[in-house]
Amino acid sequence: MPRKETTYERTLGGSFILPVLNKNQYDPFSAPIVFQGSAVVVRFGIYIESMSNFQTSTMDYDMDIYLMMSWRDARLVNPYDKPILVKEEEILEKIWRPDPFFANAKEAEFHEVTFLNFLMRIFPDGLVLYETRVKITPSCNLILCKYPHDKQTCDLLIKSCKFADPL
Repeated sequence: MPRKETTYERTLGGSFILPVLNKNQYDPFSAPIVFQGSAVVVRFGIYIESMSNFQTSTMDYDMDIYLMMSWRDARLVNPYDKPILVKEEEILEKIWRPDPFFANAKEAEFHEVTFLNFLMRIFPDGLVLYETRVKITPSCNLILCKYPHDKQTCDLLIKSCKFADPL
């Protein structure tokens, strides 16, 4: 019976992207250019691991989320037939990433137990999938005067540091 490949066997190690970065004189501080004058399109996804600690005294709560982003970067097109799996923080720092922030967060931090929790896949066509775990304390105006017969809505506002369009 043939052995089934694992996810790690179907990907290449993060160091495989280094020759591509060097060849293109890749600048991690410059966003990918799609067309002259247009911004790169970044798609977002959020998986909520947990929501807890709702506090009426401080009007906030805690969230543990996985933030997923994808975009195309033509500078990362490579000749390999498998995706490149970047798990090394040193390599991650050499690659451009979007700059979202949580506008209504009182606190936010990347999860670092026991190391920075992230995963990046770079596909041969330049598609980049990036996932990271974030702990957030967003503000939420909890109005509980009709409790328990009320309905609360707490927004999570994601914005970009460099672009004005809402995400």
